Amino acid sequence: MSQATLRQAIVSAVETVPNVGIVYDKHRWAARMDSYLDLFKTTIDGTPQIRAWQVSYSNMESNSLPIRTATQRIYTFTITGYLGVDDSADTENTFADLTEAVCNALDNDSAIHAAQTHVGPAQVPTFGYIRFGDVLCHSAEIECRVREAFNASYV
Repeated sequence: MSQATLRQAIVSAVETVPNVGIVYDKHRWAARMDSYLDLFKTTIDGTPQIRAWQVSYSNMESNSLPIRTATQRIYTFTITGYLGVDDSADTENTFADLTEAVCNALDNDSAIHAAQTHVGPAQVPTFGYIRFGDVLCHSAEIECRVREAFNASYV
């Protein structure tokens, strides 16, 4: 499976989470901050807010397996999520629950596991706050590592 196929499987898994928001298969950019913010705005239960996720390809490790007739690749994807802070709506706990639900969706997705195996479950190395222009947001980075083994012809 290529990184593009894996990326799409990860996007599809994230999109299965109820009220996850907008999901992109890459980092999004814009020349103006107001245009950039618009890329992350959605409406959940009648409330407009920033709530979005970006799936990006972080790296790939390759090595030969002991029998030297096969190669193993480990792909790392980073799923970065954002939710606008609203203390009165307890968005910190909402975002923590949402982040955990995304991890569960990744760990339980049959398309990701069909030909590959996770290298352990999804991890959340970063959970905190960032500023999007003048908007304070919760932010999380989820790491999803997927292993692929295939035959090689370099023996």
